[in-house]
Amino acid sequence: MNDEIINRKIKEYVEKYGHLYDEFEKLYLERLNIEMARNYRREIPDITRQVLEELGYYNNNPEQSSYEYFINLIDKEFGLEKNIVEVAGGVVPTLGHKISLKQQKGTITIYDPRMSNYYDETERFILKKERFRRSTNLEDTDLLIGFMPCEATQEIIENATDNSIDFIIALCEGGPHGDEFDYFDSTEEWLHAMLYLAKRGIEDQNMGELKVLSFKKYTSQYPIIYNKRKQ
Repeated sequence: MNDEIINRKIKEYVEKYGHLYDEFEKLYLERLNIEMARNYRREIPDITRQVLEELGYYNNNPEQSSYEYFINLIDKEFGLEKNIVEVAGGVVPTLGHKISLKQQKGTITIYDPRMSNYYDETERFILKKERFRRSTNLEDTDLLIGFMPCEATQEIIENATDNSIDFIIALCEGGPHGDEFDYFDSTEEWLHAMLYLAKRGIEDQNMGELKVLSFKKYTSQYPIIYNKRKQ
């Protein structure tokens, strides 16, 4: 897919689905083109990533897709034929939808209060337009995932370790944001706190060990973390 085609597709997408986004996001998408997307020096913004995936930009080069890498890692470490819960799936839950298409059995349930009606819900593709919390009931859940869920990271780790549920998270910047319970002075302090929280919870619940993988291939300065149970 050449640049002219993808830029046209981006424009058509914004014209059709721009109403799903807030005013700032829509203005950003109206300026977006493939050259901008290629030139990001840090993490590619989530809405850019989702739009490019939706438009099939990575179809011919799936190794360039951060979603495909993440899904393949989940499949390798845990398998996809499970009841999976994704937290902070985004306005358009592209990652969860891609997982659903690959599953032969099991379900994926996606939480995000801003989630749109872009996709239709099914019995195995379940959409929860609400905030995920530490207390969220995860009965019958086999795996908890988050792809750059930022400030929701702590709730994912705490819920997973409270209930001894396997988890995998591609981390991103998560603090400080001035939220009600935000007590971190810097993003670095937040990151170290999340790694410690995950390591301690895994050890306390005998969930194996904490694995930390670099995600820099996809321009992310933050790692992927997950628990690895002993065989």
